[in-house]
Amino acid sequence: MSANKHQHEHSNEHNESCNCGHDHTHETHEHHHDEGCDCAQCNSDHYVHVDTHDMSIIGSVRCRINEGQDKSVEIIESKLKEVARAIEEQHGIIGHIKGTVIFEDVGIMILLVDDEAPTIREIKSNTSSIECVVITFNIDPDVLRDIMKENFKKYLDQ
Repeated sequence: MSANKHQHEHSNEHNESCNCGHDHTHETHEHHHDEGCDCAQCNSDHYVHVDTHDMSIIGSVRCRINEGQDKSVEIIESKLKEVARAIEEQHGIIGHIKGTVIFEDVGIMILLVDDEAPTIREIKSNTSSIECVVITFNIDPDVLRDIMKENFKKYLDQ
């Protein structure tokens, strides 16, 4: 094997006590969970979660905003900029920051007063689901968690 290549096989012997040179003390980082996942993160509409993966610190937030579409996008753009400024003030390095706003502006209400024909009504809503991910370097995970909680605290309770 040349000096530029590194053979890296996952086996039962590749763990915290092996001598491969990698740090195996970090938690596994997963962005995607199966539909049937029952972890607290997948079953909550509101959370801030921070994890590590190799040298990176990954923060995620999920919350709701009870504003219209334009206002929700404006709020998230502002909050992500505030998070970026706070990370840079702590001398952290930003890998990338992204946010997703999913609008829930129409709902359907089905009303029954007996076992006959239901009444179906459309319901307008100003609620948006928000998911944001922050990938950073050179910042303490607890500091990133505090930054995200502080910036999204108003929306974590909605």
